[in-house]
Amino acid sequence: MRMLFYPFYIKDRIKKRNHSFLISIVAFIISISLQFFFFYSSDLRNYADRVEDNLKQASSKVEYDLNHLKEQIKKDEVIRFNDLLRDNNSALYIYKNQNLVFWNNNVNPYSLPYSAIKGYYTEKCISYQKVIYFVKKSALTLFNNDFQFVAVIPLEIDPKVDVSFIEEYLNSDIFPESRNISLTIDQSAGLPIYNAHHKYMFSLEKGDSYDVYYENVWLVYFFMIIAFCYGTVSVSIHMNVLLEQRKTLLTFFLLTFFTVLMRFAFLWISFRLGSGKIDSIYSLFWGQVFYSSLQELIISVICCSVYFYFLFRNFNYFINIRGVLQLSYISKIIVSGGLVLSTFLFTYAFTQILKISFQLSDSSLDLLHGISFDYVTLQLMLLFAIFARIYFFITHTVSKLLNKLLNGFYLISSVILIVSFMFFTFHWRDGELTLILFSANAVYVLASVLFNFPQNIYRDHLKSLVYICLCAMVCALIGANANYWYVDKENIQKKESFAYSLVNRNPYEMNYLIGLKEEIEANKIIKKNFRNIEKVRNELESNSRYRKLRQYFNQYDVLYYFFDEKGVPLNSNMSLRSMLKPLIESDAVTHFNNIYYKNDLANGIRRYVMNVRVDDESGNRIGYLLMELNMVGRNNNSGLAAMNVEEKYFDSGHEYSYAVFQADNLVYSQGDFTYTKDFIKNFAFKEHSDWMRRSVTLDGYLHYRLPEQNGNMVIISSQVYSFDDFLSSFSFLFLFSLVIFISKLLAFNISTKGEQYTTNFITKIQLYLDLAFFIPMIIIGGVVLTVLSNRMNEEMKAVYKDKAKDISRSIADKMDGYVDREVTESELRTELQLLAGILGSDIYLYDTKGRFIEASHPYLLDAFMLSDYINPKAYSSIIELKQSKVLLSESIGNLNYNTAFASIRSASTGNVIGIVSMPFFRSEFRLNQTVLSVLAIISKLLTLIFLSLIPFSYLMFRSLVSPLELITQKIKKISLSEKNEPIDYHTNDEFGLLINEYNRMLVNLEQSKVALARSQKESAWREIARQVAHEIKNPLTPMRLAIQQLQRTQKEENPRVNRMYNMLLTQVDTLSDIATSFSSFAQMPIPKEEKIDITVVLKQVMALHRSKEEADIHFEIPEEKIWVIGDGKLLGRIFTNIILNGIQAVEQGTRPKIYVEMRVTEAHQVRVEVKDNGRGIEQEHQQKIFVPNFTTKEYGSGIGLAISKRGIEHLNGNIWFETEVGVGTSFFVELPLLNENLIVS
Repeated sequence: MRMLFYPFYIKDRIKKRNHSFLISIVAFIISISLQFFFFYSSDLRNYADRVEDNLKQASSKVEYDLNHLKEQIKKDEVIRFNDLLRDNNSALYIYKNQNLVFWNNNVNPYSLPYSAIKGYYTEKCISYQKVIYFVKKSALTLFNNDFQFVAVIPLEIDPKVDVSFIEEYLNSDIFPESRNISLTIDQSAGLPIYNAHHKYMFSLEKGDSYDVYYENVWLVYFFMIIAFCYGTVSVSIHMNVLLEQRKTLLTFFLLTFFTVLMRFAFLWISFRLGSGKIDSIYSLFWGQVFYSSLQELIISVICCSVYFYFLFRNFNYFINIRGVLQLSYISKIIVSGGLVLSTFLFTYAFTQILKISFQLSDSSLDLLHGISFDYVTLQLMLLFAIFARIYFFITHTVSKLLNKLLNGFYLISSVILIVSFMFFTFHWRDGELTLILFSANAVYVLASVLFNFPQNIYRDHLKSLVYICLCAMVCALIGANANYWYVDKENIQKKESFAYSLVNRNPYEMNYLIGLKEEIEANKIIKKNFRNIEKVRNELESNSRYRKLRQYFNQYDVLYYFFDEKGVPLNSNMSLRSMLKPLIESDAVTHFNNIYYKNDLANGIRRYVMNVRVDDESGNRIGYLLMELNMVGRNNNSGLAAMNVEEKYFDSGHEYSYAVFQADNLVYSQGDFTYTKDFIKNFAFKEHSDWMRRSVTLDGYLHYRLPEQNGNMVIISSQVYSFDDFLSSFSFLFLFSLVIFISKLLAFNISTKGEQYTTNFITKIQLYLDLAFFIPMIIIGGVVLTVLSNRMNEEMKAVYKDKAKDISRSIADKMDGYVDREVTESELRTELQLLAGILGSDIYLYDTKGRFIEASHPYLLDAFMLSDYINPKAYSSIIELKQSKVLLSESIGNLNYNTAFASIRSASTGNVIGIVSMPFFRSEFRLNQTVLSVLAIISKLLTLIFLSLIPFSYLMFRSLVSPLELITQKIKKISLSEKNEPIDYHTNDEFGLLINEYNRMLVNLEQSKVALARSQKESAWREIARQVAHEIKNPLTPMRLAIQQLQRTQKEENPRVNRMYNMLLTQVDTLSDIATSFSSFAQMPIPKEEKIDITVVLKQVMALHRSKEEADIHFEIPEEKIWVIGDGKLLGRIFTNIILNGIQAVEQGTRPKIYVEMRVTEAHQVRVEVKDNGRGIEQEHQQKIFVPNFTTKEYGSGIGLAISKRGIEHLNGNIWFETEVGVGTSFFVELPLLNENLIVS
């Protein structure tokens, strides 16, 4: 390990120019330095300086916006929203003579009343409704009107109500990322902040555990990621060197040290820049600190993936394969079982890590439940992709090792089956899906080993595709199983929340009642006019606290009962004692005095009763006011539903059905599911702390029983997670996994330039067909999604606008009366509440100046989320541009929704007298759910088609390219020594043309074989001729000289001896001529191939032989030019040789007559015929005419015709003869014509 710490190691890396190592070290040092010296400071003054700079920049920006408004007002003299509205982040207002005439934002915390900003100043910070604002003002006097231009920037936001979509925060444009910082406008407290003119704005206060981090903290992570990436490369290089040196232990320690070092480096950064503390030693011990957030979990997984990648990539170095293979039979089985078990363990770990990530992110990868394709979803997909790659590495390596350790189907199957059974015994309680998942893992490993997928991944495309598909299916099952677990868990939480709302009182409701009770007890008007019931009711309804209570209790009917000081009823038949006695004697009494709560599940009603004692100014009792509130229904699209702290559980109530049973008899039910009277009797709900043990499944619903209370048993039912939902989740993750693995293969193929992965013809066809199908399918799916989304969006907008327009018509008469002061606000509100109850949505009314009038349930206004003014864009569209209706997208914090606006016209005049607005808080959710449903259908369709297309397309391609395989087999059998059989194929298609050409090639090949055999034979004769010529010529000369010497030395002339000498000399000359002929045959050059006019060649031969007196030679030659490819000199010698042979074949005493004729045949051949009147060729000699050294003459070598035949055939011609004994012989020479020839005989 010394190389990790000693300085010479770093020097060695520098000398070897290991740039990756240097970059990693530099990036690591920069990251740590930025964290300690630049982005971290405990000095509040440094932080305040940054805040002042940002505040000055923001002030300059809004000053530019205000000046733009002033210039517009000076130029146009008329305030038009349409001209002044433009996209900016500043909240701008124009006051004309202290009246608001322009605003560009109606969402709090930007809106402020004039009373909050009045005064003479240019810049100032004020506090209003728990929000601190920076206000910048500019004044202008124009046409005797005082204009004030105001820009508002919220600095510190503290929501008035506890909602999930608005968080308490400091404005990030002004305040760098900080921890434990608060604001105050008390100059004596904290550290003061000044503007550009050195005027006090606000003060900064730090908490007990104060720490400050400047902006751009991402640079710390960026350089640490650079260090990690280049460090990985450097460690990889050095590990390869160590592995080649067989230093496996040192390599293992290096890898472990690097992985742990980088993980703790990231952890330290998160510790410094995050919460600043670790919750407990227990968390650190159990490793929960490594997945305290989704980001921490991803970093941990990335480090583990690098670790596992190196280990499994180089497992040959870490594991002694030879030693393992030499183990005993039992040891091999045990090792194999351990390897199989490792795949099961990682499958289990994969599932658990996904579950943890879903919990940390409060999201999942289920298309129909929880997925949103936002930043969190991308992180989850990255985590899934990393784990899928690790799973592939592990199973790939295990399969390769099992192939070497075990042989035989039964043995491998037995080991995997035994390990699976052992693993199932520990997890059989986890449910059917878990067992199916582990079974799929076992099948995948078994198939990988039996079909040897790991060895063929870069060789056989089909096996590679099946291998990848199987792995993708297992990964998709893992993800789908985790999705099911998360959706089921979320359903449990929703169901428990809904159950709580059924059986328990709401603390928010109780707090509202307590506050109203205190205000009624202190109200002087109620005390003075208690006996005037109508006046007291009007006073109650005008009370702000009561109005808020009615807005919150929008699902309740309210009844009022008045009693005198003795409890005698003033507006009913029952005394106070008679009404309170049943409540006091039951369980309706609460911890709050004179407030009662009754949850009547049997009748589906929740009931509050509040008894208020009314005393006069002297403290004497003058009567009692009893208020009764009965819940009658739910509105899931109201503002209350949107702002509820448990909104995702509040909305879920409409998904559930529930029933109340008393003594096993049904007394009340609500929802879509139909409960029977004997429902409880037919199902055994067990008493158990685990809610799953108190649930049963029936008719596609999961029924959950609440613990029995006061003899009432409540059953809550919801639709189960169906197989179709599971299939949608599986299909999406399968396609995603498939993209991951195929991208990996393609990247590897590109990096190796195709050396590892080659494709055959069948594979290419299948690949192209798959692409030809899936690319249009994906494009069509995308187009369908886009068109459907746009269509539904347009239809949704049209429906919402029509609803708003219908409301405007319905409320027009009441609005007319309100304008004419004939209808009160209370009557107008009652009408709005009636319409809102019918439509299931809040309704807001505004006048023609954009000011708020009344609402059915103005929760968002009372919660200080919306201002008292209409959306400026809606005002511009309806009032200025005269549009009758418009739909706008609005947002409050992180809550996005659509709001429809419509003009209200007077029935008498037709003029616009107001504007109605209807917010639809669930519109985006419904649209997204529809789009995701379509995407789920497309995913299932693609998955089904892809999985079915693999075997079908393979079988189709096999039948399609079977002729190619037939041709391949025939080509492999082609031989020059044996006869080649043609292919019998009668289909007239492309393959038929190819096979015809193949058969034609075989014919040409046979001819070439004959020509080759002849050529080899002639070559052999050449060699023989050369050797014979050499062997004969050597003794001939001494023989001739010896005979001549003997002839000269003869003393007496002896005719007989001289005749013998002459005969010997003649034979020597004959042998010499034969040797010369053999030599000429062996040395005959290769004929030239050039374009010649054969008539010219024949005319030259004619000129040569015309002067011969011993024979009559007649030539018949065309006058036209006849072009052939040949050697002119060779053809001349051939024709001359044939003519001479014809003359020599004539018997003595007969004058030789030779006829030479040239013509062009219909087969586009030129034919030369040489005919003689010789004795003909005997039958037994005809087969030997063209054989070298065969002759019927007393002299000659017998190679002339052999040379002639070889030369003609070399020119792709033909030579033959026709003979008749005693009549003569005709020799024919044919050569192919060139295209230029015109003559056809």
